[in-house]
Amino acid sequence: MLPSLGARVFWTDLATEDGFTHRDPGSGTIGVWLNLRLRSQPARLRFTAAHEAGHIAMGHLTTAETDASPEAAQGRERDANVFATELLMPAEAFRGVAAPVDRRVMGDLVRRLGVSWDALMNRLDQLGVQEKDQSLAVLRGRMGAGSGPQ
Repeated sequence: MLPSLGARVFWTDLATEDGFTHRDPGSGTIGVWLNLRLRSQPARLRFTAAHEAGHIAMGHLTTAETDASPEAAQGRERDANVFATELLMPAEAFRGVAAPVDRRVMGDLVRRLGVSWDALMNRLDQLGVQEKDQSLAVLRGRMGAGSGPQ
């Protein structure tokens, strides 16, 4: 996904971040640095890559150079999260899914969409399908049937 947007991907140890994107002002080359630890966390890697793709697709690399205010940076991060969420978990993927969503259905969605349990529960809540507290209760075995997080 990232190379198709003209970005070069680099793997490195990052202390606190999952990844970041930078455009070289001289050459215009776009680089995306991903944390090495994500190699063992495929769902988180997919979300981080989609998030960084969002920054590229929405032109954040240019606006970051011109508006470095904390508020603008927070807005760009929020927009990139929305981009990643909609790319990996489009609303259409949840057609026919209705509360209460049990562990089996959540597990099927996690596997089919390649996302984390947390990302899925957030998306169910965002779409108004099931509140996150209800999803957590299902996973803790208080409701529903099927298999929990793996």
